[in-house]
Amino acid sequence: MAAKVWTLTLAATLTLSLGALARRKHRSAPLSSVGDVTPELYQLLNNSFGGKLKNFCLLAGIYKNPQNPAQEYQRVLSVDYNKKKFFGRLQIHVRSVAKLTPSQLKTYTPAQVFKFGGYDIETFEKIHAGPFGETGDLYLRANDAEPPAPASITHRVRARYEKLLTKYILPALQKQS
Repeated sequence: MAAKVWTLTLAATLTLSLGALARRKHRSAPLSSVGDVTPELYQLLNNSFGGKLKNFCLLAGIYKNPQNPAQEYQRVLSVDYNKKKFFGRLQIHVRSVAKLTPSQLKTYTPAQVFKFGGYDIETFEKIHAGPFGETGDLYLRANDAEPPAPASITHRVRARYEKLLTKYILPALQKQS
């Protein structure tokens, strides 16, 4: 009887251990704060903008339509920040418009282009000054004609967030401060 209980206990322990190992193997890599610029952005917004930023619009990268590489689109961003808010303290709204011509770039402001974009294709929301994907962070993504809905924060999403901050948002805000 004792041998049977011992065998069942050993089998249960091995099953749980192997299950935990399998789940751990499929878990995404841990968040890393190495190279994270969110704390620098929060510091700049708090020190140079009084902890508030509303509808700061800027143009971001040009990309090709995956279904039709001849079509090019322009990303347009709107950044909101309020240090007194808890949820959604930092919000980055991403819209897409057809690639702008040189005359359109001279005629329209980024805020006007953002309004032309119609609806967000992506939204990044942060609470704390840490890597994107921490508890409380939110990523919304539009699919086809559907409005943005919560989506998983993957390595690719984190990389896109970091690129928007380092290549577009921080340099533009540093020029303004």
